Amino acid sequence: MRTLGVIPARLASTRLPRKVLRQVAGRPLLAWVVDAARACPQLDQVLVAADSEEVVALCRQLGFPVQLTSPDLPSGTDRVHAIAQLVDAEIYVNIQGDEPLLRPEHIAALLRPFAHPDAAITTLRVPCTPENIANPNAVKVVTAADGRALYFSRATIPYDRDAMGDCHPERSATHTAMGDCHPERSATRIPTGDCHPERSATRAVEEPVLSLSKEPASGLEPPTLYWKHIGLYAYRKAALNSFPTLPASRLERTERLEQLRFLENGFTIYVEPTDFDTIGVDTEADLRLVESILLRR
Repeated sequence: MRTLGVIPARLASTRLPRKVLRQVAGRPLLAWVVDAARACPQLDQVLVAADSEEVVALCRQLGFPVQLTSPDLPSGTDRVHAIAQLVDAEIYVNIQGDEPLLRPEHIAALLRPFAHPDAAITTLRVPCTPENIANPNAVKVVTAADGRALYFSRATIPYDRDAMGDCHPERSATHTAMGDCHPERSATRIPTGDCHPERSATRAVEEPVLSLSKEPASGLEPPTLYWKHIGLYAYRKAALNSFPTLPASRLERTERLEQLRFLENGFTIYVEPTDFDTIGVDTEADLRLVESILLRR
C-alpha cells in the first residue's frame, strides 16, 4: 500500500511561534523532522505541508519536497487532508512538524493495524512517566482491550479513586519501589519501573529514556495505568476525507484535541503501544531538551 508521510509545518504556532524555523543543534527544527521521516523505510514519500512562503523557501533551499497550503486551515489534520487532494496514496501519515525524535519503530507501529481492513485511523501511546501524569501538555489516552481509543484528555485519566493503580501521581514522588507503586509492595519490588524516585527526579533531563535506547524496553505492554498519547497519526484516505466534513466537536474545542472530532462522530481510532517516547517541541524548555539529545547522538 502506498504510504505518504505528510509534515504539517505551521509558522504561526501559538505556544512557540515560528518553532519549525528555530535553530536546534545548528539546523532548523523542521530539517531534523524531515530527515527523521526520510529515515523511515515504510514511507514511500515525505512531503512538507507548509502554511507560508517562508517555510516553502526553507524547504526548497534544503531540497525538501514541499506544498504550500492555506494559512487559514485550522489544524494539522486539515493540512494533511489538503495534501491528500493533490497527492494520491492509500495511507497518509501525519507527522508533527515538531517531532524530531521520530524513528522507524513509530511508523511500523502506526501501520500495523492496517493489516485489518476495518482499521481506518491509528495513533500511538507510550507508558506515561510519573511527572507527566498530571501534566496537561502530556495528553493521556485510555483504550479498550482491543486497542480502540475510548478517550484522549489533558486531564489525568483514568482517575485512580482508591489509589490502587501503578503510578498514582500523589505517590510517585515518595515511593521507593518501581512497578506499580502500591504501598504494600514497595518494600519488596525490584526498582525497575517508572516510579523509581531517583529516576522520576531526573527523567526531565534524560527524557525520553524509553525512546532513545538502541534496544526497546522489555515488552510493549508494561503493567501501567497511565498512557501518554504520541501525536502521530495514520489514516486511510476515506477517513481523512471525512474529517473536514465533520463539525468541530464540543470535546475537541474544550480539550483542544482535534482527534476528538473523530471519536465524537463515531470513528474508531486504534492506539498502538510503543516502547519509544518522543518529545514534541512546544516550549523553550522542550527546545533545549531536544537539542541536548540530538547533540549526544
